[in-house]
Amino acid sequence: MPERNRKRITAAIMAAVLFLMCFGCGRSADGIGIPVEEFSSESGPREESESGQTAGTQAESGSGRAADAQAESESSRTAGTLAESRSAPLVVFVCGAVRNPGLYALSEGSRAGDAVRAAGGFSGDADTEFCNLAETVADGQQLRILTKQEAETAEAAKDGLRGADGDEASGQDGSAAEGASTGAGTTADGMVNINQASKEELMTLPGIGEAKAEAIIRYREEQGAFASPEDVMLVPGIKKGAFAKLQGHIAVK
Repeated sequence: MPERNRKRITAAIMAAVLFLMCFGCGRSADGIGIPVEEFSSESGPREESESGQTAGTQAESGSGRAADAQAESESSRTAGTLAESRSAPLVVFVCGAVRNPGLYALSEGSRAGDAVRAAGGFSGDADTEFCNLAETVADGQQLRILTKQEAETAEAAKDGLRGADGDEASGQDGSAAEGASTGAGTTADGMVNINQASKEELMTLPGIGEAKAEAIIRYREEQGAFASPEDVMLVPGIKKGAFAKLQGHIAVK
């Protein structure tokens, strides 16, 4: 074979080998021209990123649902409290000498003491004995707690009415009764000796009804004789207002 033909054949073979090397070895396993390693390195992080975004979206969605559920729960509790308050069987207005006057919802069968406790208890100037704390309260009731001064005034007015009723029944006023009395409890100058006077003689005094007359007798029997006219204020229910009416009408000897 001529030397020229061998060179042509050799050149053609080399060209074919180079063609196969350039276009055959550059293909990937999946035939799309991207190396497996590069495909894996690119697709792997992308898939992880997409997966993380999906998980984050689900977490945010779950958190949102939890917040909504909590808000609904709080709203339900608030609505339940309001409904319970509106449906309370008793509503009482507590005023006067209490710490927090106002309207209070109480359960059925509650007492005046429960209403006072609901209003924060007595204030410092309250008369804690004037009101009957064992009394059952009613729906729509106003419970007014008096101060000590108000209680004294009310008690004096009550005793004055009792004394007036007693005087009308006897047909005599207090002064006439004192003058007409000749019992051991009446002194020569017409004053009533509170250490010796009977209930009837004590009831001739202004502002002293049957209850206070009995209280005076009970006090001197239990505690001993009164040392001065002012000591009559030691008797429960007789305060300064009542004593002011008795001055000049009572004695202890």
